[in-house]
Amino acid sequence: MQMQKMLGLSDEQTTSVEALFLTRIQSIDQINNDATKTDQQKKEDIQKVRDQNETDVLAVLTPDQIAKYKQIKADRQNRQQSRAAA
Repeated sequence: MQMQKMLGLSDEQTTSVEALFLTRIQSIDQINNDATKTDQQKKEDIQKVRDQNETDVLAVLTPDQIAKYKQIKADRQNRQQSRAAA
């Protein structure tokens, strides 16, 4: 797992984060496969899942790891915005 190396996760943290991401993927798949919801409802529900996943992941990390995680995320967003502007 790339996060493990970038943040220096312990084995226990790695197991927890992997489980959280697996749950996220399964939840998003369920939402996408729900024919009773509109695209807008699906989009909103998926954002809720992502937000909750972010909260859950941060709860597993140490304060130093949280700082690194947020910096990596900000750098990634900046790169994406630079590509979009080009």
